[in-house]
Amino acid sequence: MSSVVLDIKSAITRNPTVVTPQTTLQDAITHLENPHKPCLVPQEKLKTYRVDFVTRELHDELRSRYLVVMEHQKIIGLLTAQDLLACNHLVGPAPTIAQCITQPFATLSESALTELYTPLNLLRQHRLRPIVIVDEHNQLAGLLTYEEVHAIALVSQVQSVAPVRAPIAAAQPQPKALPPSHPSRSMQREQVMNKIIAQVHSSLDVQTVLETTVAELQTVLGCDRVITYRLRSDLTGKVIAESIDDPSRSVLHSEVRDPCVTPEWLEPYRQGKVRIVNDIYEREMTVCHQDMLSGFDIRSKMIVPIIVEGEIWGLILTSERHGPRQWRPEDVELVRQLGVQVAISVQQAQAHERAQSELEERRKAEQQLQKLLEVTATKTGADFFPISVMQLTESLGVAHAILAERHGDTLRTLAFVADQVLQPTYEYPIVGTPCEQVLQAGEFHCSQSVQELFPKDSDLASLGAESYLGFAMQDSHGDVVGHLCILDRKPLEHSDRAEKLIRSFAARATAELERQKAIDALEHLNQDLEAKVVARTADLQASYQQLQDTQLQLIQSEKMSSLGQLVAGVAHEINNPVSFIYGNLKPCQEYIDDLSRLISLYQKHYPTAHPEISEFIEAVDIRYTLEDFPHLINSMQTGATRIQTIVQSLRTFSYAQQEGVKAFNIHNSIDNTLVILQNRLNGRAGKPTIEVVKAYGKLPLVECYGGLLNQVFMNLLVNGIDAIEEQQKVSPEYQGCLIITTTVVSSEIVEIKFRDNGIGMTPETQDKIFNPFFTTKPVGIGTGMGLSISYKIVTGDHQGQFYCSSVLGEGTEFVIELPVKITD
Repeated sequence: MSSVVLDIKSAITRNPTVVTPQTTLQDAITHLENPHKPCLVPQEKLKTYRVDFVTRELHDELRSRYLVVMEHQKIIGLLTAQDLLACNHLVGPAPTIAQCITQPFATLSESALTELYTPLNLLRQHRLRPIVIVDEHNQLAGLLTYEEVHAIALVSQVQSVAPVRAPIAAAQPQPKALPPSHPSRSMQREQVMNKIIAQVHSSLDVQTVLETTVAELQTVLGCDRVITYRLRSDLTGKVIAESIDDPSRSVLHSEVRDPCVTPEWLEPYRQGKVRIVNDIYEREMTVCHQDMLSGFDIRSKMIVPIIVEGEIWGLILTSERHGPRQWRPEDVELVRQLGVQVAISVQQAQAHERAQSELEERRKAEQQLQKLLEVTATKTGADFFPISVMQLTESLGVAHAILAERHGDTLRTLAFVADQVLQPTYEYPIVGTPCEQVLQAGEFHCSQSVQELFPKDSDLASLGAESYLGFAMQDSHGDVVGHLCILDRKPLEHSDRAEKLIRSFAARATAELERQKAIDALEHLNQDLEAKVVARTADLQASYQQLQDTQLQLIQSEKMSSLGQLVAGVAHEINNPVSFIYGNLKPCQEYIDDLSRLISLYQKHYPTAHPEISEFIEAVDIRYTLEDFPHLINSMQTGATRIQTIVQSLRTFSYAQQEGVKAFNIHNSIDNTLVILQNRLNGRAGKPTIEVVKAYGKLPLVECYGGLLNQVFMNLLVNGIDAIEEQQKVSPEYQGCLIITTTVVSSEIVEIKFRDNGIGMTPETQDKIFNPFFTTKPVGIGTGMGLSISYKIVTGDHQGQFYCSSVLGEGTEFVIELPVKITD
């Protein structure tokens, strides 16, 4: 017993790294910057285990993996790399590790280390977190980790195997003893042993170790077959490794069901004994077992158990088929030792697999927690709870999750997700439900059969709940304000990961709930003040709106009055000389005709002209002049007619500004506006012409302010032309098109649409185009008032509707709906 105590105490990691609660998180991470490596005892040391080996190989590494937190010589916490990783979300200039101390730790007096299983059980109870060892004065003596205790347990198991196990068989007739083995065979056995040990050290692949073991054993023993048999819990088994002299007789991967194999039959093997049968026909055994061996062509055999954690993992079977064989003691010892090495390999692989599985579970938990934090980090208010609970069900793969706030004796759901669907809010009683246990104890975990524990909770049956895990939500005052739980239709898996996620999210949800309550309280306090502010500013807003409308109307009236006067004056001044020119064109044409006939008569009656006249006729090309002059007069007449049409349109446009509500021809107004804009539609500065498509319906006369509508049509057409010219800057050959459509919507409403295929607008621009002074044009071009005034004219003066739809790069459409008659 004293040697075991010495071994356990020697496994204590003395002088661990000690920090204070004020140590920053960054400094703590620096202490743990060495990567985690599995602490495995080399197998060649197991049978000659020494205290200095663990001290040298394990303690140095373990000191860099754990931090003991002490303050005023008192142990207040134990931190691992995983604990620090979970604190990455902490914010602030220099977060300290005091905020990371959340996990409980176990302590054990050094004097209580009297046997192996006390620390081993304590480690398992605390999920393999290290034990803090204290001396008789309750001061820190060191740390004891699972790796160290596990290494001692493994050595103890190996050393507990007797050097040579007595065969199960009783005294019986034996074949003639074989001569002593040759020294070279001893060396060969030693080489095989070293080879297997080296492979166990270098590989976690159990199958490779098994295949090497059976191959080397067959060579050394000179038998015809060596197999490894994997025993299952139902007492069936399978041949998983084999070395045989005749491959045609191979039984590799064969399934074995031997009715003679019973727990009682296997008990000696579980105790580590070796079974030797020199001749199956001279050994007392059941007929069924003898038939089974004969069926596998076995005459002589030796069976060595592979014991893993006190149970039979499998068997190593060496056999002869040609006749009886006396197995030498050194052969038995070799197989037994190799069986121990195989057991060590299996244990090492299983330990590695468990460690990897645990690390993978921790990694998944950390990833899911990080994802949950990322998803919820930017969410606040009403969106926080449903989005977070939805993410929680996805991360854990469970059917249901409920986040509820406590209201007296009931709980009201803040978010309830069932089968990835957010459910309506509802309220339910607390009594007789798992939630009652959560609110009382702080947490409640039922891995299965939760309906049987709470038969009165009908909601559990309707949800088909089999398992339940919930945590209470405590506010900053320590009061329970609600709970968070998950439910599933199957037993809950990976409960550790689920607990970590739910616990973290419950704290986050509590903080958000407190934040929202604080905001609600602040809003409630501000409501009275806001009501007073609204009441006092309502009149001011109305006055301001009235002032703004008046200002727009004044600007509009003054602008249109000035424009009307200017246009009327210009039209009048132009009209007189144009009329004079146009009126004299006809007599001019007659005079030209007379002169042309006179010249013709002279040429007819005096064909021989004076030389000076002939030279002049030749120089001025009088023939061409007489032919082209009529065409010139026609062009002048066409231009004068065009000027008269434009002047008439300008006069009509100016007269309309001065009229009140009158019956108005919409089509004439649009046509007159197009005449005024003809120079821009025909293209300028080398730009392509803009096509105008008029799809006029049969509109009645509309009672309206004609001058105001002229202004609206002018604004819309100019904007359309501007938009097309912007598109032509990108594509110079782009063919612009304006489509004007008029329709009768009903007996009381007419509709006018102006559509262009210009550059278009973004949705953000569309939201602002009717705002006063908003413009997309460069500074100095446009006032930003055109569409705002147009909107007022249509919706205010004419009680109509004004819409806009646009697609960037495709064009814009303005829709005007006007009543046929304006009501008072």
